[in-house]
Amino acid sequence: MSVLNSNSIQVSVVIPVYNAGRTIGSAIESVLNQTAPPLEIIAVNDGSTDDSEAVIRRYGARVRYHYQENAGGSAARNTGIKLARGNWIAFLDADDLWLPDKLACQIQSLQRYPDLKWICTNYTIQYSRDNHQRSFKEELAGRYALESGKVADFFQAYSAGIYPLTTSLMVKRNIFYETGLFRHGQKWAHDTDLFLRIAYRYPEIGYLDRPLAIYRHLTTGGITRVYRFDLKKRHVLIRRHRRLSQAFDKHKEFEGFIRKKIRQFMYIMYVHRFYRGVGSLLSSYPEATSMMQKALMLILILFPFDAVLTGIDISFVRRKRSVTKAVEWLFRRMMKI
Repeated sequence: MSVLNSNSIQVSVVIPVYNAGRTIGSAIESVLNQTAPPLEIIAVNDGSTDDSEAVIRRYGARVRYHYQENAGGSAARNTGIKLARGNWIAFLDADDLWLPDKLACQIQSLQRYPDLKWICTNYTIQYSRDNHQRSFKEELAGRYALESGKVADFFQAYSAGIYPLTTSLMVKRNIFYETGLFRHGQKWAHDTDLFLRIAYRYPEIGYLDRPLAIYRHLTTGGITRVYRFDLKKRHVLIRRHRRLSQAFDKHKEFEGFIRKKIRQFMYIMYVHRFYRGVGSLLSSYPEATSMMQKALMLILILFPFDAVLTGIDISFVRRKRSVTKAVEWLFRRMMKI
């Protein structure tokens, strides 16, 4: 694609870096290989103790380098935003990659839809060298994609299962003056917190169905994995944004988000690590024991033991949905939401 960066869309790429010496080089190369080059690349070294600085400095003037004492990913991104000279900010994590025409496709879409304030793309999740998985399902993304001539509503798309990824996101820089930056010190879902604050003011978001970024899900100690069973952190996020959504008259739209977040935790708890998930639930909310007993009784009513043994229950799907709603009710009662 030969589309070059237009004068009206100047992109600053912000890369937060912490002990990413093994991956930051390939991340930077993926930006330098863009068919629509950005205005600048800003690498914010968040107190790394490995060779990250040496790797970044190999690129000389092609990368603006900034060092700060370790303060977390949110603080590093905020520093990059403040340093940026472009009128659009694109984020890339130090262990992720872009495809060569990622920026070109987004710029072209923004020229076609000039009222958009933020835009993201589909992406590929890389679990291992040989295991790649598309993030948005084709039949789902088609309903919300710009390729089909549609501008999506963030809340509707999120409720349907389309989640933006910071690595695939571009945001108009002046939006941060309205919504605020990433929340400093927030260790989980700092990206989701920002997305919601943007969506209250600007719910229309551009989605590109084509996977144009690679999210390398290869590490075992990432923030997402460390806190994935922490129900309290989900609770804090939901309670804070319930108040914010009411202030912006978006509480009805936010209900779909709440439902999705609760069901995400249910999926993690039941499918991935049942016992650890239940342990997190009980440690976070001791009162959950009696409520779980009530939910168990309801499940036994909905799934009689003889029907489970014989496998002849013709209303299985309907009962499964009822169980999901029962467990969702349990979470809502515990978190008082």
